[in-house]
Amino acid sequence: QLKLMKKDLKENNVLKKILDKLKKMNLKIAVATSSTKIRAEKILEMLGIKSKFEVIITAEEVKKHKPHPEIYLETAKRLKLKPRECMVVEDAVNGVISGKRAKMKVIGLITRIHGKADLKEAKADFIISSLKEIPKLLENK
Repeated sequence: QLKLMKKDLKENNVLKKILDKLKKMNLKIAVATSSTKIRAEKILEMLGIKSKFEVIITAEEVKKHKPHPEIYLETAKRLKLKPRECMVVEDAVNGVISGKRAKMKVIGLITRIHGKADLKEAKADFIISSLKEIPKLLENK
């Protein structure tokens, strides 16, 4: 599967710029994924963004998985933040539910799999159609 991804995944300058903007806003940035550590780190490396994250937490590091809030609570703990100080960006319904259960604000990202209605029903606080919208959204918060 990683061999297939290598063809499609390459450095993403748009994503790098977004993460750099968030860093300039003095925000701590983490990844909390249901993926395996090897897979997650490989993907982040291929996108050229692994170094942008203070914390990367994967499925192997928690006992309970999304929609349980454990992964987000552990992420906040490692970032030395309170859950209410965190903003989750999620593209999956279970992830939105997980973030809300962790008492965090959640930005739902519309995808082909999870549309606006799904994310709204899962109680996302904000809904966006592009990651490019995140810095502006956070500037207004």
